[in-house]
Amino acid sequence: MAKKRAVRRKSPGKKAGLRSGSRPARRAARGKTRSAPKHAGQRADFGASADAYFQRISPAPLNAAAGKLRGVIRAAVPEATESLKWGMPMYEHNGLLCYIRAGSGYLRFGFCREGVELSDPEGKLEIGGEKSSHVKLRSESDVRPELFTRWIQEAIPLPPA
Repeated sequence: MAKKRAVRRKSPGKKAGLRSGSRPARRAARGKTRSAPKHAGQRADFGASADAYFQRISPAPLNAAAGKLRGVIRAAVPEATESLKWGMPMYEHNGLLCYIRAGSGYLRFGFCREGVELSDPEGKLEIGGEKSSHVKLRSESDVRPELFTRWIQEAIPLPPA
């Protein structure tokens, strides 16, 4: 009786140079291709008014702090535009300026591009990336209009040349 020789088949992933057993190789073996990520399209709220966002902030102390902070921003830069981008209210004047984001039990008031260059002798700002910074607020008393107005005016990007 002759020995049967095992036939070795290449998996579809081998053609593309994929490691056997890797996620793309398994996907290719099932005949599936990678679809676009869920976040690939523009958000439905992109550019919408921020009023609904502020109405949904709870509990009441955070909502009051958000209202006060919104007033400080509007008073500091009346010509700035306010709209929802990336799921949060963003303020723009000559480019991205600042944002308000509601978290669990706090508000994050942040600066987009020039945040790390803001003067902060009290050390209240937390660095949140290469260029951004933010402060966390838990009540209306945490909103300091003089300090926040100074930060906002320092953060206004220069107009394009």
